[in-house]
Amino acid sequence: RYEDFSRLVRGPKPGLSISVARLTESSLQAFWRVLDARNEGCVVLPEFMHFMRRHCSLTKPLQYSLHWRDMVRRKEEMLEDIRLAPELPKERLHFLANCLFEVLDLLLAALGVTARAPQQQQQQQPTQISVLHFEPVARSLLEDLTTLESEELKAFWRHLQPSGTDFISVVGLQRSI
Repeated sequence: RYEDFSRLVRGPKPGLSISVARLTESSLQAFWRVLDARNEGCVVLPEFMHFMRRHCSLTKPLQYSLHWRDMVRRKEEMLEDIRLAPELPKERLHFLANCLFEVLDLLLAALGVTARAPQQQQQQQPTQISVLHFEPVARSLLEDLTTLESEELKAFWRHLQPSGTDFISVVGLQRSI
């Protein structure tokens, strides 16, 4: 049962003593839903052991955890930088949008989005673009067209995504530019 699993994760020895600060309740519940894929409300020990052997090695959880924490930290720092970036004059925003429009196909290709023929519609490709990927790719493509101040692309992203999120849809990016 989930209550037993939660006690195992949160409880003191023989539990793992993992605090809510290290693993949020929603993350713990999401992990439980993956374990309890058949939605039976319980996971038997052999099922749990099979899952752990199949999906985790001794080094994978640590590597994944460190990678995930680094990604979350970078995303949070980037969103804070975007929030604090100075406002750009409308003329500069239009200029950057025009420059990005000139390299839009290259930008999308570098972000993993390509033009597809109708028969290729089933192929998987991103429908959302992260600011963590957009900013460095856009910066490298714009270097030949203009001199960029350090915060300009962050301020530009804020205009693309006024809600403050770290993703934009491919269609939204194309329309905005």
